[in-house]
Parts: sequence; C-alpha cells; structure tokens
Amino acid sequence: MIKLPPISWNIDRTFTFLYIEEVDHVGHSISHGTKKYFTAIEEVDFQIGLLLDVLKKTAMYDETYIIITADHSGIGQRHGIA
Repeated sequence: MIKLPPISWNIDRTFTFLYIEEVDHVGHSISHGTKKYFTAIEEVDFQIGLLLDVLKKTAMYDETYIIITADHSGIGQRHGIA
C-alpha cells in the first residue's frame, strides 16, 4: 500500500504540493492497463480519501483548495502509440 508522507499540522502552510508517482511508475515498469496499474490507481484514490478525511477532521477542509491532476496515460510501457 502507498503511504503518504507524515503531515505536520503545527506549521502554518499557504501551499503544499504532494506528488504521488506510483501509478506512473507501475505503468512504465509493469505496463499501463494491467491489473497492477488499476490497483495502483485504486490505492492512490484510497490515500487521497484518507487525506481528505484528515482535512475534514482538523477543520481545514473548508479552507483548502485541492487540485488533482495527472500527466498522461500510455500503451504498454510507453507513452502514446506503442
């Protein structure tokens, strides 16, 4: 399971960037569109859900902008057309 880095709630933050490379790594090392690829997506989705839960429990949710983006998909272990 993917684990998010520990978050220190004692620091007043104005911007935080979280990069999760697991899905891209699995796509290039195993292959895009495989069971492991989709499992990696599900694990990242679960971890993002945990992060959102923590934000809600600490009353930070309503004061936080959350932007989720991905860079690409692929075919096989490559980008675009194999």
